[in-house]
Amino acid sequence: MKIYITNTNMLTYNQRDYLCSLALSSYFGDFIYVDDSPVTICEVDGKMVGWASAALDWTIGVVVKTEYRGRGIGTQLVSLLLDYIPMDREWECRPRYEYPQGKHMFEKIIKEKSLEGKVFVN
Repeated sequence: MKIYITNTNMLTYNQRDYLCSLALSSYFGDFIYVDDSPVTICEVDGKMVGWASAALDWTIGVVVKTEYRGRGIGTQLVSLLLDYIPMDREWECRPRYEYPQGKHMFEKIIKEKSLEGKVFVN
């Protein structure tokens, strides 16, 4: 497994399309089309299986392919992303209601990184 950070401008259109297709919601899928935005990507055996990025409305989103969930990939993606986005404003994490473990994941990372008051879970 390989997790790394890049910039959305460094992704090809096909890579953006593929990463967008992993999202269950077009709202979160559109994060990958925000220009000049940091994005963390997880690859397993050379195939992209998850990503995290931030939208212009200061929202953080994470997407992990269904069969790869529960392995800590989302936690690693969000944790790395939070190391690179500016903390000069408040950020909001919006876990999907279908995945209650997402709320716990965000809360745990925020506490571990001492980002209370800067990053919120909605």
